[in-house]
Amino acid sequence: MVKLGLFKKRIMLTTGIFAILIGLSGCVEHKKNADAKTIEETTSVEDDKTEETTQIKETTLSEETETIAERDDSYYMEKYAPVIEEYKSWIYGTGSDNYVYVDPNIPPDKSSRYGFIDINGNGSKEMITSSGEYINMIYTLDNEVPTLVVGSGIRLWIEILDGGYIFQGSHSGSSYYYDIYQLDNNDKLINVSSAIKEYNGSDKNGSDIFEYKVNGTDVSESEFDMFCQEYAIDENGFSGRGTDPMYFGTNEF
Repeated sequence: MVKLGLFKKRIMLTTGIFAILIGLSGCVEHKKNADAKTIEETTSVEDDKTEETTQIKETTLSEETETIAERDDSYYMEKYAPVIEEYKSWIYGTGSDNYVYVDPNIPPDKSSRYGFIDINGNGSKEMITSSGEYINMIYTLDNEVPTLVVGSGIRLWIEILDGGYIFQGSHSGSSYYYDIYQLDNNDKLINVSSAIKEYNGSDKNGSDIFEYKVNGTDVSESEFDMFCQEYAIDENGFSGRGTDPMYFGTNEF
């Protein structure tokens, strides 16, 4: 009987150990399944992130492409319509005297022309009006609203130079005033450089006296001449670097 009892105890002990081993095996298998599921979920999340990132990049690229896409002249005809209509009302006498864009000092006529061209290469075209061999006015869009940025007038002229510079010259008697401008990326007019040759009477011998300035600083005549040479400005105040024919308008009002 003692041996039988001992045998039963051994069976029970063996059974318990086997159960523990099975349990441990199950835990290990469960952990493997859990780890595999975690890896699968992580991979899925990473795939989703990758797909989302790709979609964002593609959307951004699409938006950038749309932003820099060149617009045809029909777009600018619509945006500059207030200027065009005002010119028409002046030329054909159909409007009032309340003008915003037309300068009465250089009134347009039926020979006036206009066109659209991007002077500074920022993707937005300026509206340029011309008459004969001369550019009259340059307009830009400020928040899609037409704005006059520079123009000619009585004893005042403008030229567009190579490199996208805008030269404005004027004179009063024997005095000359020169300004070199550029349009920045927001189509705002910025002064690049300026020079003045100002008549200051005559000396006791009857010779003219001039004062010279470059960028607001008193300079010698030779330094003033260097400024003129840089922009090829002759003694009459016109530049040999002018590219105006490229910008003459072809549209009639």
